[in-house]
Amino acid sequence: MEHARGLVHGWVVSDFIRFSLPDGLYCAAYILLIDTIWSDDKRIIKYYILSIMPIITISSELLQYYGLVQGTFDIADLLCYLVPPMVYFGNLIINHFLYNNLKTEEL
Repeated sequence: MEHARGLVHGWVVSDFIRFSLPDGLYCAAYILLIDTIWSDDKRIIKYYILSIMPIITISSELLQYYGLVQGTFDIADLLCYLVPPMVYFGNLIINHFLYNNLKTEEL
């Protein structure tokens, strides 16, 4: 065990990987979990519930910028919070339009 610790002792991990990336991955995991649990449900409530965490995290980061919430604003955190919902909803929109275009071409 000590030998393994000695091998990684000199590694330097960037602050982005240590602090910002895990937050974005938690946000992505939440989105994927809700999408999996409600996979067959196409009601709008699914997307409201799915948006709760991204809205809270993005709002919290923006409020930190204005000093209304305690903490330190970080643009990397904000980007990590923005990317998962943008990818999810972007994919949803693209698939919707592709599906509708394929459906109309078949007629």
